[in-house]
Amino acid sequence: MGIIEHDGRDLTVTIRKKLASGRLPREFPTQMWVGYGNGRPCDACEQPVTLADVEYEPEFSDPSVHIRLHEKCLGVWHEEREGSRV
Repeated sequence: MGIIEHDGRDLTVTIRKKLASGRLPREFPTQMWVGYGNGRPCDACEQPVTLADVEYEPEFSDPSVHIRLHEKCLGVWHEEREGSRV
């Protein structure tokens, strides 16, 4: 069983689907920005990244790619992104 999201969905399954569809990148980030959220949705779980949450914004070699993630979503994204290369 994977990590369960706020609404009961399996976060791992959600991220796998987004990687497969291209909604989340497979590329390793070139840089990572970290700060507190401002209510915008996480690109993995689609829940708001609140002022109390740490928000991760990876940068990629393609400057048109922009995502923001919760900490737990970042961890699952890294695991699934790496696993999809096998």
